[in-house]
Parts: sequence; structure tokens; C-alpha cells
Amino acid sequence: MHGRKRASLREQLSAEAREEKAKKLAIYKKAIRVALHHCATNNREGTAWEVNSKMIAMNPDDYELWNHRRPWYLHIWNSSPQSRARLLAGELGLTQMALKRQPKSYLAWLHRRRIIALAFDTDAEAAAAAAVASEDAGTAAAVAEPAAGGTAASPDADADADADADADAEVDAEAAASAAVPGAAALPAAPAAPLCDLSAELALCATFLELDQRNFHCHNYRRWLLARSGTPPADDAAFCEALIARSPSNYSAWHQRSQALSRLAAETREPGTPAAGAALGLTMVASELELVRGAIFTEPDDSSPWFYHRWLLAQLAASLGVSGAPVPSMLVATAAGRGHCPADDCDPGLAGWQSVRAAPSPEALPEAAGTETDEAVRLLRAELAACRELRALEEEAGAGAAPAHLGTVGLGPGKWPSLAEATVLQLLREAGRADDADLKAEEAAFDRLLAVDPRHAAFYRYARRKGSSALARGLMREARAMPAGGAAT
Repeated sequence: MHGRKRASLREQLSAEAREEKAKKLAIYKKAIRVALHHCATNNREGTAWEVNSKMIAMNPDDYELWNHRRPWYLHIWNSSPQSRARLLAGELGLTQMALKRQPKSYLAWLHRRRIIALAFDTDAEAAAAAAVASEDAGTAAAVAEPAAGGTAASPDADADADADADADAEVDAEAAASAAVPGAAALPAAPAAPLCDLSAELALCATFLELDQRNFHCHNYRRWLLARSGTPPADDAAFCEALIARSPSNYSAWHQRSQALSRLAAETREPGTPAAGAALGLTMVASELELVRGAIFTEPDDSSPWFYHRWLLAQLAASLGVSGAPVPSMLVATAAGRGHCPADDCDPGLAGWQSVRAAPSPEALPEAAGTETDEAVRLLRAELAACRELRALEEEAGAGAAPAHLGTVGLGPGKWPSLAEATVLQLLREAGRADDADLKAEEAAFDRLLAVDPRHAAFYRYARRKGSSALARGLMREARAMPAGGAAT
């Protein structure tokens, strides 16, 4: 090694790597030709099952391989009930190998979900039987259409396999013919455990999410398992909190926690029952505001906890009776005992309303300004103070410069706390709890947003011009469920 230039050594290693990759690619192409030939000829005899399994383990993203396999295992499932446990074990093992290679393979997660559904769903069994009957009749109904160009996806990338891929790539037409493993006989021995253990599936999801907390395919699969297994929402909420503790930027965990807490609130009916249009009661909202505040102060520029914070504000908006719908121009809907018409005389057709100069209307919003509303206002005031504190810290630390990791997108410090501050102030104004200082602070918040976030200037001008809580209307659409889509900064 001594006396040799590093550049020439780098070139030699690159050439060796290219040669090794070319060998693996040649073997892969030879093997995939055999597998796709079985698909094209609808061959399910001899070693076709084994060839299909090995190629799926090498390249889990090939639609055609999965489509060829599905009517096959449905046939085994329906024609050989005694083989179901072995079939389930074999298919779960195959998808687990596929997911080790490609943890975000949608097809592998879908196949795993389908095979488990067979073990629990009588409807799925009926659908499987219908699919098998259709397939036996010689139709194509049992097999989905392959994607355009549905051969091996990116063989150059997938051929760069490790040692086990070299063993898989031994498959070719001649070698396969000597290892007859037809149909169910190719499956492993039946396990002693029950047909399917959903708690083990949830544990597998936890393992994959430890490796990649943003694996949204795994999150979706886990949600399906939760609905099927009857896992208590408190357990799900605790799991999500653990994910959030490891990474506050995990939007999927925040979203799933909102779902779990909504179910928990609906089941427990504890003090602080959700108001109409809300998912959580104020007791739970107060606790969650403490949790999300820690994440926000840790990383103020991370949008994920801010979206959860926005969802919590929507719960407070519902408690205040803020519907977000336009109010008739002659009416001002405020708290109970303060509903009024701005004019001296009101239309007699407006039952229950009269001039504020005459007397307050006790029927305006019954119980809307009770203890619950006062508590919601207190929480909003606390969030307003927290947002102002965070904005001051950001401005002091950033000195007006955009965060380095945001590059040149034109987003300066204080965007998220300023947006939350403007939203809180609009909610207070909509509920009739804002004073003159709040109105001036709302204008100042929009001025800051226009300065630090020019990309969304049109929206901020619209929200300011409307004057009737455009931000609050958006919140009310989210009061029942936090948006499922990923957050964007």
C-alpha cells in the first residue's frame, strides 16, 4: 500500500466494485427472467413458487411478482385448510425478509396485511374464494394488472445485494428444475403458536419504527392492526409519546397521538367532556399543551409539533363556541348574557335578540360563558404568553437571520410563534374576549408574518382583510381530526 497514490487506489476499488456489481446484475437478470417467464405463462407448477419467493426477497417492489403470487396463496388457503397455519407462517416470513431489504415497500406491507386479514376476516375469506373461483375459470379477475413496464424495478440498484442475495441468485431455469417444491409443499413447518398473534405484529411495527420513525407505510399498517386488535387507546397514546420523546419532528406520531386521545376521550368521559365539535375536553387539552410546548421550545422551526399545537387550539375554539361560520351582519355572537344587536332597534324576526342598550339577552349562547369558557380563555392567554416568550428568544438568538437549515427560502425566525399568536388573538376576538391591546397585537403579528414568511403573504393579507377569523375557520375544520398529511415547513 505504501508509495501508491490514493487516487489510483480509489479508481482500482471503484473498478472492482463495478465488476462485482456487474456480476450480481447478470445473475439477477438471469433469475428475474425465469420468474417473469413463470408470471407470463401463469405457471404455478414445480419450482415456480420457490423462484417467486426468492425474487420477491431480492426485489420487494416488483408488482408482477406479487400479482402472480396472490391467486396462488388464495388457492392454497381455500383448498387446503389444514395448510393455513403453514401458509401464514411462510408468507409472514417472506414479507419480513422483504421488509428487511426495503422497509418502505408498500407491496410487502400490503401483502402482509392481506394474509393476516385472511386469518381474521370471514369477508376476506369469501372474497378469496370468489377470486379463486374466478381464477379457476380462466379469467384474469384474480390478478391485478401489472404496472406499466412492470418488470424488475431498478435492477441496477436492487442487484447490489449482500451474501444472501448471491445464494438467491443461483436460481435459473436449469437449477430450478432440479428442486421441485410445488405449492403448499414449499411452505415451512406449521408453528405451534396460534394462527396469528397480533401483539407480535405490533411488536414488529415497533421494531421497524425504532429503525425509521417516519416509515409511514409501517404507521399505516400499525393503525390497521390497532383497529383489529382492540388495543386500548391509552396504550397507543403512550407508544406515540415515546416516539415523540425520541424525535419531536415525527409528524406521524403526533397525528396518531391525536387519534388515540380522541378515542380515549370518547371512552372515558372524564371531567372536561369535549364540547360540541371538539375531540378533547379541556383537562386533556391543558395536559397536551404542556407536552407540545416542550417540543416547540426545543426546536421552534420544526413544523410537526406546531401542527399538533394548532389542532389543540382547535379544541379550545370549539369550547369557546367559535364555529368559524359567518355571523349575520346585524348580530354579534358573544358569551351568554352579552349577545346583542349593534343597532338600537332589532328586527322582530330575530327571536331572542334585542338591543344591547335595552338589556342583554340571556338566551344568546346558553352556558357558553361558564367555567368551561373561562378555562378555555385562560389556556389561550397562557399560550399567547408562551408564544411571545418563544418569539422573543428566537429573535434574540437569530438576530433577524433565517435559520441555517432553511437555506434561502426566505423564512426568518419567529414565523411559527407569530402564526400561533395571530391565531390565538383571532380566537379571542371571535369569542368577544379581546381588548384594544389584543387587536393591536393581532395587527402586529400579521406584520411580522408578512416580513418573515413572504411565501405566504397572500394568505396573511387575506386573513387580515377578512377580519372575521379566517384562521379560526381553518381551525374548526381540524377540530375533530388532525390532518393526516405530512407537515411542511
